[in-house]
Amino acid sequence: CIHALCAQEARNIRSAGIRQPIAVIPNGVDATAFDRLPPRTKIEERFPILAGQKRALFLSRLHPKKGLDNLLRAWATLGTAARGWMLLIAGPDEAGMERHLRRLAAELAISHAVLFTGPLYGQAKMEALGGADCFLLPSFSEGFSIAVLEAAASRLPVLVTPACNFPELAAAGGAVEVEPTVSETAKGLRRLIEMPDAVRQEMGLRGRILVESRYTWSAASAAMID
Repeated sequence: CIHALCAQEARNIRSAGIRQPIAVIPNGVDATAFDRLPPRTKIEERFPILAGQKRALFLSRLHPKKGLDNLLRAWATLGTAARGWMLLIAGPDEAGMERHLRRLAAELAISHAVLFTGPLYGQAKMEALGGADCFLLPSFSEGFSIAVLEAAASRLPVLVTPACNFPELAAAGGAVEVEPTVSETAKGLRRLIEMPDAVRQEMGLRGRILVESRYTWSAASAAMID
């Protein structure tokens, strides 16, 4: 029996000609670890530029497959709709990707609205999640993202693509799913940032409820035992 994290991974296994049974069991998360996140103002102590701003958070590896070029180009199209917002790009740099993204942000004239934080771990990561208003992962390719699970557990509305392999989150009303193109990413961003705060919070709550019901480590381990 072969363990796959999502339906797409199971299809890939089948397309390789493997015929053994497949158990599709997604990753899990300890949802209780995200019950008491730091207050949204805490991250301002690390990054004072965020004071008084709403925040859209990307937190993952800085890698070409994560769709960050599209994200910056999409952000640049928002114009006045993004006034009062900052785009946080957090994560470890891979193969000079951060240098490339900084250059692109400058070319797009949005450097003032983009904060590159570097990698955030432990308490710093919790402060970023607690201080964010939405979470973004416009990837071209994922397995089953722990980053998205942690964002949903943090009660954040999420922007994902079909390649994130988590259609259940959008179906539950906890995410906006877009194709990984500049225009579709921009539409999803605009939808998220133009929502009233209460609507974003309700989206985040729906995601948290889904995680608690189906995507904890307890659920994953029970499925593995079965």
